Amino acid sequence: MFRQSPWEVLGLKPDATEQEVKNAYKTLAKKCHPDKGGSAEEFHKINEAYTQIMNGEDPMEVFSELNEIFKLFGMLSGMGLGGMGGMGGMGGMGGMGGMGIVPIRGPTIQTRLNISLEQLELGGNFKIPYTRKIPTGKMQTIGSNTPFGVVTVLMPEEVEKEFECEISIPQCHDERKTLVYAGLAKADNLPPGDLEVILRLEKHDLFHRIPGTLDLQTELSITLKEALTGFKRKINCLNSEEPILIDCESIVNPYDIKRIPKYGLKGKGDLLIRFKIQFPVILDENTKELIKNLSDL
Repeated sequence: MFRQSPWEVLGLKPDATEQEVKNAYKTLAKKCHPDKGGSAEEFHKINEAYTQIMNGEDPMEVFSELNEIFKLFGMLSGMGLGGMGGMGGMGGMGGMGGMGIVPIRGPTIQTRLNISLEQLELGGNFKIPYTRKIPTGKMQTIGSNTPFGVVTVLMPEEVEKEFECEISIPQCHDERKTLVYAGLAKADNLPPGDLEVILRLEKHDLFHRIPGTLDLQTELSITLKEALTGFKRKINCLNSEEPILIDCESIVNPYDIKRIPKYGLKGKGDLLIRFKIQFPVILDENTKELIKNLSDL
């Protein structure tokens, strides 16, 4: 099977404009994002295609397998074998310098980080692991089907190796948006690649962040009596050691929401309290009779 060119991956023609490339990428990335039920492999493929096009890297114009060959030459050059003189007729190519192939950057690496709501509010530096494929120094034979028959090429054998780096996460970053760190995915003596970090916000016991805002929401259970006659209740806040007092004198309807300004993230967002009324399972006869006699209830 042929590997698709980056243009084919994004469903575009090579003469597509930069804006058309960006639009196609955004549409496919949303559709294939792992957090939306898509395939992680397909999402990575889309990102790689977008990066190749935007950097002017499209070595597949003749047939797709040339991409792997070019990768091989770039990798050998990065390993200090730029002379290539030992490859017979290729000695006069000056280590592929005449073709302008220079290993500027490695592949984009994607990784995930679980983060608590408290950590997200504060932001700061975090250590995060990632894996990259590293050449073993050995070669392996790979056969690919082309219009000219089966082409067999020697490719470097690779193994996955785990690395670790430190990243800085902005305060209250929108966890739905991928963070991109240029050149941070380093690996031994290979060209560094970009590191894409997908944040996964851990479930909090009390609070839920309203997406795209600094607002927090929590749920407060009250009894039917409290809903009808009022109540006072202290509740904890994410960014305050002291609980706040909720003094409610009005009737609370099922799933009413009370907004408390400046008690959301960073003290800038709001805290939304959603009331959940606990109705009694059984009423005694006296209570039933009392309710029946309340004509306005």
